[in-house]
Amino acid sequence: MIGPTPSSPLIPRPPRPPLTSSSLRPLAPSPHPPSPQHYKLFDQAEKLLTKTTFPESAGATQLARYLYYTGRIKALQLEYTEAHRCLLQAQRKAPTTKGLGFRLAVYKLGAIVQLLLGEIPERAVFRHPQSRAPMRPYLELVQAVRLGDLAAFRMAMEKHAATFTADSNYTLIVRLRQNVIRAGLRNISLAYSRIALSDVAAKLVLDHPEDMESIAAKAIRDGVIEATLDHANAVLISKDPTDVYSTLEPQAAFHKRITFCLNVHNDAVKAMSYPPDAHKDGLLDADAMKQRQLEEAELAEALAEEDYE
Repeated sequence: MIGPTPSSPLIPRPPRPPLTSSSLRPLAPSPHPPSPQHYKLFDQAEKLLTKTTFPESAGATQLARYLYYTGRIKALQLEYTEAHRCLLQAQRKAPTTKGLGFRLAVYKLGAIVQLLLGEIPERAVFRHPQSRAPMRPYLELVQAVRLGDLAAFRMAMEKHAATFTADSNYTLIVRLRQNVIRAGLRNISLAYSRIALSDVAAKLVLDHPEDMESIAAKAIRDGVIEATLDHANAVLISKDPTDVYSTLEPQAAFHKRITFCLNVHNDAVKAMSYPPDAHKDGLLDADAMKQRQLEEAELAEALAEEDYE
């Protein structure tokens, strides 16, 4: 009976790293505005990720590309934590002496994902001589989000709309508007113990000031600000700031850092490990060992006879 050959469909073949990354490349970008064809390609990319396993024997360059496309898909799926993890690994796996365009793409997408997570990217990426000019539009976004300046955010989007669209990041940047409003509302709640909602809307430069009450109520419910609403007088009343060390926030921060260090340690141990049974290649089999013992015995007898003579 003839069994299945390696080319038979009964034996699944492991995916090749260049083929997997190249298949994800045309599916991952997010044009603006999204088209029905784009959503169909995005579904195909999601199915490809769920049904394939990237081989562990792949090189660092191919792994970096795969992690970048995975991070982009996860970001579009609103899974920002997983996207941030993939992009961090892509930054570590990317070559440091070449591939500047790829590293800039990872930095740009990583900065947006960090902003969507409510974090502020490190300034070292924006200060590097090679990335200072290309990252300038994203630095303006970071400054607008950090200050909660909705007017500066709009100006940056209008000024660099072509750049964001060319980088396929415009769809994700549009989502940052809520983060800008929340950051501005947080700064106002810390500066004022009592302020009218109309004044808050004026400071935030909202397009629809009548939505200010619902925005403030949602921010209070999500824990962005510690305040209460006086519906009768349309006033936002801030509470006294609490000690952050009496909350679970320090524990969550330490847990995040420890998890990152453990992942780095596991990657380092995995990179330094030897292939299984690698030491057996230099060992002799039973027949070769027996032949070698016979040769040594004959050599010993010959030496003994020479000494006797």
